[in-house]
Amino acid sequence: MKRLIYLLRKTPVTNFVFRNFIRAQLSIGNFFGKLATRFRVSGVIKLQIEGIQVNCFTKADDFMANGIYYKIDFEESEFRLVKMLALQANYFVEVGSYTGIFSIFTAKINPKINVLCVEPHPNNFKRILRNIDLNDLSNIRVMQFAAGDEARSIKFSIPKVETLSAVGSVNHIFSQAFHEVQYVDVDVAQQTLDQLLTDVNIGQLDLIKIDVEYYELNVLKGALRTLQLCKPLLMVEIILSERLFYYKPAMKGKINESHAMEVEALLKEFGYFPYHILKDGIYRTDSIINSPDARNYLFAPKATQQRFIPFNDVIHYFSVV
Repeated sequence: MKRLIYLLRKTPVTNFVFRNFIRAQLSIGNFFGKLATRFRVSGVIKLQIEGIQVNCFTKADDFMANGIYYKIDFEESEFRLVKMLALQANYFVEVGSYTGIFSIFTAKINPKINVLCVEPHPNNFKRILRNIDLNDLSNIRVMQFAAGDEARSIKFSIPKVETLSAVGSVNHIFSQAFHEVQYVDVDVAQQTLDQLLTDVNIGQLDLIKIDVEYYELNVLKGALRTLQLCKPLLMVEIILSERLFYYKPAMKGKINESHAMEVEALLKEFGYFPYHILKDGIYRTDSIINSPDARNYLFAPKATQQRFIPFNDVIHYFSVV
């Protein structure tokens, strides 16, 4: 069965026919939902995200594109929030861009915005360039670096058998817990965000998105000047260790269990407040530890008096001094 699915999804014509059939049947039940995770889309795909068309290329290896195409298990709320923020932002910086879908989406929302795309993984980086070309964009700059706490060469852990990696990381233990395959370490250049943004006039309505697989604290330690002087909005993926251990018990005792609390403490030191990203807006929480069901958080240098802010009103609340 696995071999048949592989052969069918690999051929452009059969992939087109079967993926459209599966998508049309998703409302019927769990069977087609499970099939969608196996019969991944392949070829040049036209994705519809919040009314915006994003073209991307995939060899059945882009898990984000697959989720968006079938509208299952993708960061729908995060796209809605980025859409609202991008309308008035001058810069969008994506650290850990995977295949660049968030960056391309943002660049299309606002043609005047400047998008900086940071991705160290060699194959991911090549795919980003191809996807940008498919969308004919000129307002994205891609940098093949890892962001961290100091400028140096580092080892980056990626699965050997995959062309792309959604969980490639400098944190080797975290990265290697997700696939039962052989891993390799590749040498990549690391810079700090402070260095990368030296010539960028980033401001309080601009957004930095960080998705770096349990390396967030290191990235933020390399952005202290930016946090202190510029106060941009931050969207950060943070997985609480207790929830992580539930799915990956072998990690317990091998990774920093206080990682989330340390990230939050650092940001609070620089005057940031956490917001839980909900389906229809954001909710100011006293601590991300109080939101175990969340994975992505908005951190803003302002505590809104109103705890819940609908997406349509977000930019108003953060643009009012």
